[in-house]
Amino acid sequence: MKNNTRLVAGVASAITLLWLLSQNHILPFQDLLSPTFENKKEVVIETEQKQTEVYEGLFPCADCSGLKLNLTIRPNRTYVLQSDYIGKSTQPFLTEGVWTLLRGTPTDPKAEVYYFVGQNRNDKWYLLRLNDHELLMLDQQRNRIDAPFNLSLTRLK
Repeated sequence: MKNNTRLVAGVASAITLLWLLSQNHILPFQDLLSPTFENKKEVVIETEQKQTEVYEGLFPCADCSGLKLNLTIRPNRTYVLQSDYIGKSTQPFLTEGVWTLLRGTPTDPKAEVYYFVGQNRNDKWYLLRLNDHELLMLDQQRNRIDAPFNLSLTRLK
């Protein structure tokens, strides 16, 4: 019963988000996807993504064998992130929201950076497009994270 309630709530949230996007009612959509960095407006890359892109990666986890992330980036500027905690008896955790593509990092003004904002508006994160097949997790200031473990997602399709 509990799993059915979660499923219904997740489907209802997804339908609501898609309806809001189709009606241009994300509150306020442009402000949500226009972050400021060092007190200046970001350069948003106006690009048309023609197909859904799916990425996957295995990240470290403090209390499990690993965190498997599956990211679906849709052409309608929405995303779904599925997080699976390997070795734990928990259901996959789904996060949905919107995305935009920004230009520049502190060390590379030409870099392409995905900016993701979850439905709760507090879940904001960045991925650097290394090439057509790999994205790299960045910190909140859009710097690379110096870590001895994997922080990248590889494109599946």
